Amino acid sequence: MTTANGRFIEVKGLKKYFPVHRGFLDSLRSQSKYVKAIDDIDFFIKRGEILGLAGESGSGKTTTGEIMVRLQDPTAGDIFFDTINVADLQGRQLKEFRLRAQMIFQDPYETFSPRLTVFGSIVESLKVHRIGTSAEKVDRVKEALTRAELRPAENFLYRYPHELSGGQRQRVAIARAMVVDPQFIVADEPVSMLDVSIRAGVLNLLKRLRSDFGLTMLYVSHDLSTVTYLCDRQATMYLGKIVEVGPSKVMVKGAHHPYTKALFSAVPLPNPDAHRERTPIEGEITGNIDLPRGCRFNPRCPYAIDICFQEEPDLVESEPGHATACHVFPARAD
Repeated sequence: MTTANGRFIEVKGLKKYFPVHRGFLDSLRSQSKYVKAIDDIDFFIKRGEILGLAGESGSGKTTTGEIMVRLQDPTAGDIFFDTINVADLQGRQLKEFRLRAQMIFQDPYETFSPRLTVFGSIVESLKVHRIGTSAEKVDRVKEALTRAELRPAENFLYRYPHELSGGQRQRVAIARAMVVDPQFIVADEPVSMLDVSIRAGVLNLLKRLRSDFGLTMLYVSHDLSTVTYLCDRQATMYLGKIVEVGPSKVMVKGAHHPYTKALFSAVPLPNPDAHRERTPIEGEITGNIDLPRGCRFNPRCPYAIDICFQEEPDLVESEPGHATACHVFPARAD
């Protein structure tokens, strides 16, 4: 299969189920249960686009990102990367794919070995893929640090993670992802651990990398303010399902789904005198094991009607690129 309409990455019917381990006697009394972290989702990312994936913790967005770069295996579904279904890749082909797709994690301090210098952490990818001579490896690490705006690069090569600030560590993580010249990057909450004053610089860096190197990105976050600032389009996830997807400029002005509206209404306004109408939702996100019948959001939705407790809504498009899964506020052309 080949991608169409500029779609560089296309996800079809993606599922990720985790078995629930129980006692021996419990397993004899009933059927096996699963955590449905991702439950049959479809989406695409155009070449050179940044797609934001938003939702509360437990919605399945990080799991989606990890499967996209094959740090986890899907239970079912297809992930077409250009013309290749990466969901099926194994062995050497999977190793080659990882040259094209990298991930930036939420907490870089936890992903760096405290025993390795910055150079040792970044050069590891070049060693694994047998790229370059010793001198070329040094040059590529320096270039990656420069791309991540850690200048002069020589000042950072032999420092250890604990000697860096949080912002510097995250830039080293970006350099580690960039050192193999990837085409696709998953950025998982890359600024959530940083001070507010540092976040804009890292977000602008990601924008520049997209512009300068034609990168395609999936940006995962619970913070819709950063999603709207950085991303061309955004999708909202709830309990393993995508409930709304559309262009960021359209979503911020006219989100349809009550959950998306609630997330936007919680974003602080820059003007302290301005007021935003809050969309009320109650309680916290439920578990992914015993899912509610019908719409998964119905236990928290103040607008739920009878059909919401009976049938799961389909993701329906109201205009090109903007789709909503909701019985009460169905997709509509504004």
